[in-house]
Amino acid sequence: PLIYGASSEVWATGQSAQRLGGNPLSRFNWELGAWNTAADWYFENHKQAQNAFQMVDTRARANRTLAMVVPMLGWVAKDDHSFGFPRSAFKEQRKFDPYRADAGDGAAPNGDPLPPGPPEQTSMPAPPELIEGWIRRLVAEGEQRGGKGVQIYILDNEPSLWNTTHRDVRPKPLSYDELLERSIKYARAIRQADPKAMIAGPAEWGWLGYNYSALDREGGYSSAKDQKAHGGVPLVPWYLKKMAEYEQANHVRLLDYLDLHFYPA
Repeated sequence: PLIYGASSEVWATGQSAQRLGGNPLSRFNWELGAWNTAADWYFENHKQAQNAFQMVDTRARANRTLAMVVPMLGWVAKDDHSFGFPRSAFKEQRKFDPYRADAGDGAAPNGDPLPPGPPEQTSMPAPPELIEGWIRRLVAEGEQRGGKGVQIYILDNEPSLWNTTHRDVRPKPLSYDELLERSIKYARAIRQADPKAMIAGPAEWGWLGYNYSALDREGGYSSAKDQKAHGGVPLVPWYLKKMAEYEQANHVRLLDYLDLHFYPA
């Protein structure tokens, strides 16, 4: 029943599960219903029609199976109107939003990325404790409703692309070690809040993301210094081994599904 899922809602086709995810969920503020468009559209905060609790409740009452991205990047939208590269602070930019003239694309006229301002320009910290609190609320609402709202929690979205997609709050490329550290911290928070949760990761973006870290990409795949520092083992097999070692040492399972994205182009 979990094979034919979709990110949209096309249940009449036989769809049996829905993924609530993608770049918007990396910085989705569950309580405000606000998210950041990141590099996809001028690093802008926007308001969703519903917050995460309402979205889950609507689908749960319709008996839908949900897989939901959980923010692990460390920042979520603080409001529904800020943007990362305002014209007032970055006067010369390659492009500005035609519908929101003060919001820039974060690139100099020649295309070079501009150094971002402080993350607080658009976002607020989202440590594991905040995520744990949100999931405890999801679980409590499910118990009141008489049915679980989220069946699978996904550890963020395409983390090795954070320093490009979300570079206004995360310009630093992610390493093997930090991916593992964040995965363990946030997965532990999920497990503590929802002991029956199914957890998926690392939600990497494609072939290069399966094999190398963002640190390797920025430093050059030919040298792959981060991979070499981890025994020359490609990222995903190394990640699985380390998550298994954590489980064996601590008797807590933090990963139930291997989640990989695939772009055939």
